[in-house]
Amino acid sequence: MLLAAALALPAEAASGCDPNCEALWARFTGMSVTAMDTGSPVSASWRLQFDHERYDVRIDADYPAPGGRQRGTILLVGGRALLSRGLDLPRGMEVNAVDAPVMAMKLVIVVLAHAVPVAPETIGKERAIRLREEKVGLRFSTPTAAGVLLPPWTVEGKLGKAANGDIVYDLHVAGGTADGYARKGPPIDTRFTGRFSNVRTPILDDTMALASWTVYGTYDTEMRTIGDVRAATEHTVNRGAPDASKNFTGIWKQDCAQEAGLQIKPIGNDGMYSVSYCGPSGCWEPGTFRPNTFITGDAHYKVTSEMEMQIEEPKGFVTYQKCSSDPEPAQ
Repeated sequence: MLLAAALALPAEAASGCDPNCEALWARFTGMSVTAMDTGSPVSASWRLQFDHERYDVRIDADYPAPGGRQRGTILLVGGRALLSRGLDLPRGMEVNAVDAPVMAMKLVIVVLAHAVPVAPETIGKERAIRLREEKVGLRFSTPTAAGVLLPPWTVEGKLGKAANGDIVYDLHVAGGTADGYARKGPPIDTRFTGRFSNVRTPILDDTMALASWTVYGTYDTEMRTIGDVRAATEHTVNRGAPDASKNFTGIWKQDCAQEAGLQIKPIGNDGMYSVSYCGPSGCWEPGTFRPNTFITGDAHYKVTSEMEMQIEEPKGFVTYQKCSSDPEPAQ
């Protein structure tokens, strides 16, 4: 990493987290992000809350749209059911309302993980950040969208800890981009401001009424509360059954030439696997990217062989192939 002199690392750098800084930032349960492109008079703002145990997400959004600013809330219940209130989401493209803030969050995380390679809890007083990266690109993605910040890219700004313990950031990120298939994308020249925090969980009350909410998807039962939504999707969280005759441990990718992929490795002693996203900054903590699973018998996985499977993503099943039997990414 090329760190400028303005980023003088004090003794706290001994708590270095490289290459897993990205996963440490993802542990926070709250994050706000406001994005404003250079030269633009408008901004987009989101406040995200996560319940890592129940896979619930709440996004309070305020962003520009062709018909005027949109202000409202998006919920993901159990990581499966999508709800919204106060927003006009284009039919068939509802997932874009989730991808936009999560992609912004992921970009901020990978930039911070690369530019400030220390555990977030060790960050103390405000520090300046100034970095020009000439060689390393950064991948940021969701299950349905992917981008790469291409070198050379730059980040300037500041980072510090607020009186209540939140991590506050103000970053200007600039550089070229590509999509998940290495096709050239629009450049980024954007100021990101916001904070990381830890909110109280659970973030959703199962007794909350749905009278003012739009529930997306087709369900066989009438749903009046968040608890009804959770019950209606319960059948989708069956994690299958152990199968000692198969071994799915390794690195899986849609294309083995890709830099990023999925790390599948045993967790515990009952035959279950963790499925984690691995990018340039390391792999997510087990259980934080996808729920732990036996894979065999899990409705979200279609196993062709020990070398190929289809994994369900929001837009359908995607084929992955095993590129290595070693679950640790090559350095």
